[in-house]
Amino acid sequence: MGGTMSTEDGIRAILERHPFLRGLDTSVIDGLEDLASIERFAAGDALLIEGRAADRFFLLLDGTVALGVARRGERLKVIEVVREGDLLGWSWLIPPFHWTFEAQARTPVRALVIDAAILRERMRADHVLAHALMDRLLPVMAARLRAARMEVLACEENQG
Repeated sequence: MGGTMSTEDGIRAILERHPFLRGLDTSVIDGLEDLASIERFAAGDALLIEGRAADRFFLLLDGTVALGVARRGERLKVIEVVREGDLLGWSWLIPPFHWTFEAQARTPVRALVIDAAILRERMRADHVLAHALMDRLLPVMAARLRAARMEVLACEENQG
């Protein structure tokens, strides 16, 4: 995707072609277009910090992000690596709307950043939008939970 979606394409074109959203009805893209902006992050930048407000989410366009957990002062224990074409962040859907993981750019990252606080309100009012997005979000949530489970099992094996 890095070579197929340039910043010059415009937000709408990038939304329409992002793998997470590709094929969705134009009304869904309409509901996201004014909430999206392109942001860049340097390697090492934190995209998610556990406990902080989950008020946005990311559709990765370029780069890789390590998703995991970290105790204060310790290195990130990576659960999954998120890549271009992936979605990062779903804690914005579930009260109390705080991040439950940490995420750190492993490489320079370019992402569409979506204002999730406003999107939540739109989803409450527009059930077509909500249904379309939840159909795409639930598999991501399930995959992240499976990855976390596998990491817990691997830690238990190493200790036992």
